[in-house]
Amino acid sequence: MTQESDVLLLGLSGTGKSTFLAALWGSIKNRNTNCALALAELGEERDYLEGLWRKWVRAEELGKSPSEVVHPVHLQLLDTRKDPQSTLALRIPDMSGETFREQFESRQWTLEFENQFAGSELVLLFAHSERMEEGVTLAEIQHARLGVGDVEGITSHVDSEVAESDLWEIRRCRTQVQLVDLLQCFAREVPLDRPRRVALAVSAWDLLDGTFLKTPQQWLRRRMGLLAQYLEMNPAHYTAEVFGVSAQGFEYVEGEDPGARLAEFANGWERVRVLRGADATVRHDITEPLQWLLDGYSRE
Repeated sequence: MTQESDVLLLGLSGTGKSTFLAALWGSIKNRNTNCALALAELGEERDYLEGLWRKWVRAEELGKSPSEVVHPVHLQLLDTRKDPQSTLALRIPDMSGETFREQFESRQWTLEFENQFAGSELVLLFAHSERMEEGVTLAEIQHARLGVGDVEGITSHVDSEVAESDLWEIRRCRTQVQLVDLLQCFAREVPLDRPRRVALAVSAWDLLDGTFLKTPQQWLRRRMGLLAQYLEMNPAHYTAEVFGVSAQGFEYVEGEDPGARLAEFANGWERVRVLRGADATVRHDITEPLQWLLDGYSRE
């Protein structure tokens, strides 16, 4: 029996959505042995996915999607974990990060988003492990004025913010505030009969190598405490899990030949690293966040 499953792929620009799609497509089409989902049928997106995949293989930066470009992906997949194998239709509307930001700043959803995406029950939400809007807190401003703590660093941070404008602008909101605002809008404007399932994918997890943050749960609580608290305190609206995802395997360095970095991996799929929740175990199956979303979901 075919189960139609809509997964909304969402996140600010530059949070790794396209790189994830590239690794996902390569894994399922090439029957990567680490991948639990297999390709049964593909829609009309082959050229788009192949373009992403070729760049992934060459370790080229995929870049950002213009705000007016949306690439919906529709894949017929086999869940090889089930016996007999079950077929599911996975539709991923890849809404650009710039559109997400524009909606946050304008304080209103587009009619297209409302009609097509706002009722999604499964959400794959992306956040970059390091690139986040941090802004200036009241505590930092107070410390800078009193000369407390890392005065030089805080003062420089505050001065750079103030130099841009004497007025606070909504685009300076912290990333986690924007994500919580989005989830609040989902819960308020389009309530469901059961909690939405949200898989938070923390991209570029490899950048955290050598830090004290060993698990995705640690990262969420230390770097996005507001988001962690919101998800924990709203079980009627959301069931959530956090994943550390390294889809590319290493950071792009402009002007550097990626060949040497690619040679570090005996198997190309070792570039893919996925961790879940409070577990520091590294797996090489890019579909793990999707598996979690689908495992607790049924239209019946």
